[in-house]
Amino acid sequence: MGNAGFKHAQLPAAAILLALPCLLALTLSRVAGLFSWDDGAITLAYGRTLFASGEFALNALSPRTEGTSSLLYALLNGGVIHALDLGFHQAIDASRLISALFLGATAALLFSILQKYVAIAHAFIISALYCLLPVNYIEVFNGMEMLAFGFLLLLYLHLLQNAPRLALFVLPFVILVRIEAGFYLVFVLGLAFLLGGTESRSRYLQHLVATVLLLFGLEIFRHFYFGSLVPNTVVAKTNPPYSKGEMAGLEKKIAGFGLFLSYYFAPIILAFEFFRARRAEASALPNFLLIFAFGLFALLSGKNWGYDARMTLALLPPTLVALASVDCDIRRDGSARFVAPVLAMMLTLISHTIAATGSMGDFLASVRNGKEYTDLKRQDTSNLDIKAPYNYGMYGVTPENYRITGEAVQALGEILGVSSVTFASPDVGGLGLCCDRVSVIDTAMLTNPDLARHGYRFFGEYIARVRPDIIETHGMWSKNTRIYDEGFFNETYRPVIFRNTLLHVRNDHIRDLSSKGLLDEVDLQGLDWKAVRYGSQPIDQEYVLSRGKLMSVRARPHPMNGQVGPT
Repeated sequence: MGNAGFKHAQLPAAAILLALPCLLALTLSRVAGLFSWDDGAITLAYGRTLFASGEFALNALSPRTEGTSSLLYALLNGGVIHALDLGFHQAIDASRLISALFLGATAALLFSILQKYVAIAHAFIISALYCLLPVNYIEVFNGMEMLAFGFLLLLYLHLLQNAPRLALFVLPFVILVRIEAGFYLVFVLGLAFLLGGTESRSRYLQHLVATVLLLFGLEIFRHFYFGSLVPNTVVAKTNPPYSKGEMAGLEKKIAGFGLFLSYYFAPIILAFEFFRARRAEASALPNFLLIFAFGLFALLSGKNWGYDARMTLALLPPTLVALASVDCDIRRDGSARFVAPVLAMMLTLISHTIAATGSMGDFLASVRNGKEYTDLKRQDTSNLDIKAPYNYGMYGVTPENYRITGEAVQALGEILGVSSVTFASPDVGGLGLCCDRVSVIDTAMLTNPDLARHGYRFFGEYIARVRPDIIETHGMWSKNTRIYDEGFFNETYRPVIFRNTLLHVRNDHIRDLSSKGLLDEVDLQGLDWKAVRYGSQPIDQEYVLSRGKLMSVRARPHPMNGQVGPT
C-alpha cells in the first residue's frame, strides 16, 4: 500500500492501536488470573477506601497516609470501583483494562504525532512495535500507572508546542500521576526556558511558573491533610532495605544509572547530536531534555524496586517522538537519507524488550505458582492435617496471595472473638483491598507513617507499643527488622500454622485457643517446610525450630477431645 493509499487507513489503524492492548489485557486476565504484583493492589485499596469512607487510607481501619505513588491512579481506579460496585477480582481486572486503555491511547497518539516527521506506514510500524512491547504488558497485567504517566507526558509535551493553553489543563494530571513528575517538569521547563529560542521562552516560563505553583499547592494540601510535606512512600524508602549504606548506596545509584543507559544509550547519543548541531526541530527540545531529566533521576534515586525498565517506561513515547524529529530522519515521502534516528528508535525498543526478559520470567513464574492454588480452592482447609500439607508454597508477591493471608487472619480473628484483628505484615496490597475487618500494620513502612519516620532502629519498641494480635514475617523482612532478636516479640508471641500459613499469635490468644481445644502440636521433624506459606526461608525455619514447638490452629475442636496440648 502506498503512502497515499495508507492515508485512508489512518482511522482504522489508530483504532487497532487503541483496541489491541485492551484485547490483550482481557486475554491476560483470563489466562493468567490474579497473580500480578501486589503493589498495584495498594493503589486500588487506597482508591476503594477513599470512595467508600472518605479517607485516603489502605482500608477502613488504617491510618490516613499517602502510601501510594500515584494519587491520580488511586482516584481513577477508586472511582471506577465505586461506580461499578466492583469486588476484589473485578477491581484488579478493571485496573488492567484502565492501564491497557492508556497504552492504546499512547500508541494512537504516537501514531498521530509521528506522521509529522515520518511516512504514515513507518509511523504505524513504530507505534505498533511500541504497542506490542512486552514490558508494557507487565505494567498492564499489574494494573499500574506508568503507562498513564507515559500518555500524559506525551500529550502534555505535544500540546506544549501546539496548544500551550490547553496543555495547562493537562499539567495537573501529569503532576498527580507520579510523585517524581514534578522533578521532571521543573528540570525540562527550566532548561527549555534557558536554552529555547526567544519566541518560545515566554511559553516555557509560563508553564514553569504554573508547575511551581501547582507543586506548592500540592505541598500545602499534603501538609494539612496528611500532616507531612513528603509522601510516606518516599519517607519509607529513605530507610533500609530500600536505601543502603554509603558504599552500597553508591553502588545502587550507579546500577540505576547503568540500567538507564542500557535502555536509552542510542537516544542519548542523538540527544548530544541535537544539542551540538540542532538538527531537530526546536519543538523537540523538551523531549530531548526529558531524556536527561530521567537519567539524572535514575542516578539520584538508584536502582528501584520492581521489574526492570519500569521506572523509565514513561519516557519511551516522548523519546520516540524526539528521535523521529531529527532532520536526518526518514522523510515523509518514504525516502531514507540517513537511518541513524530510525536505528536509534529500533535499538531503544529492542533494549526495552531485552530488559523485560528477566521480568517476564518472574511474571510467568508467579502466574505458574499462583495458578496451582486454583485446585486448592475446592478443598476444605478449615481443619487441614498439617502432617500431610498441600504443596503450594507462597504463591509469589501477588494480590491473590495476600488476599489468602488476609482472609486467613480475618477468620482467625473470628475464632478469637476479635471484631477487628490487628495484623502486622510487610505485604499489604491484596490484604487492604480484600479485608476491612483487619487493622493492617505495614511493617514494610510504605503505608505506615509512624514506622516510616523512624525505620527499623526502634522496631522492637514499636511492636511492643502497638501489640498486634497477629504478626506475619518472612525472609528479607525478618532479616531487616531483626524481629527474631527482639525480646518483647519472643516473650509475647508464639508461632502457629493456620490454613497452612505461618503466623505469630500473641500469648493471650494462644491461651484462649488452647482453652477451646483448637491447638495441635506439629511434628517438626516430619514437617515439609516448603509447603508452608511463609515458611520456606531458612531464617524463619530456624526461628521456629529454636522455639522447640509449633502449634497448628483448627477452626473446630476435635469431636472427642477437649483441651489439646499445653501452650
